[in-house]
Amino acid sequence: MTTTVKFLALALLVVLASCTHTTHEVNVQSNGRLTLIDSMALTGGVLKVDSTQITFFLPVYYAGPQADTIKLPRGIVSPTHCTTSDLSPDGLRWTRFTPKNLTLAIDTTMTLAWRVLDVPPHAYQKAFPLIVTNHSDSSIQVGHHNILRWTSREAQAPDGRWVELDEDPTALDFCGAVLQDIVLGPQEICISKVLLHTRGVETLCRLKFHHDFEDYHPAPIYSNTFRDFVDPVRLGR
Repeated sequence: MTTTVKFLALALLVVLASCTHTTHEVNVQSNGRLTLIDSMALTGGVLKVDSTQITFFLPVYYAGPQADTIKLPRGIVSPTHCTTSDLSPDGLRWTRFTPKNLTLAIDTTMTLAWRVLDVPPHAYQKAFPLIVTNHSDSSIQVGHHNILRWTSREAQAPDGRWVELDEDPTALDFCGAVLQDIVLGPQEICISKVLLHTRGVETLCRLKFHHDFEDYHPAPIYSNTFRDFVDPVRLGR
């Protein structure tokens, strides 16, 4: 795809996004390889986020094929659309995640908006996009309902140790009687947002994707590092 065609396609998507959400602006971010059109614009005031008061979770805004340009909705994916493959295992080739076939990449060059129901309508919190990629030729389950599972946040203490700050959500944290799976087909991705904090002690952080099964104990999968503010008590300060 030539540069001119890419530009025209991006312009068309922005126009379509504006027509679809006539009362909302969009936030276009690009790193040169991927362009995200976030339906949550960086408008209004930036809210301060206390690192001791936020429950950690990773909502999924997109799950599907890789593309040069992806539009993120204002809300997280619907439970009825959070898989790109049939929920039935019949006819699908499944594999378990390993550090070789699944990656977590936090893009610190893009700034997205994080909005929740209990904040003013014209304010937002800053977030980085998290891109989870299935590099295998099989399907991999990465979450339930509309949240990325088995993922926690770690922070580096002054002595160099990595301290786990959060616990993985349990089934009790999910609404609905039936939990559907977030399944990534071969070479597919899902996109989440990592909320950034503004109060606490600034240090290096990373995400860890890990879960011990009864018959399988995979090695943890780590994201790249990013800087964020954490509760100093958790770091032993």
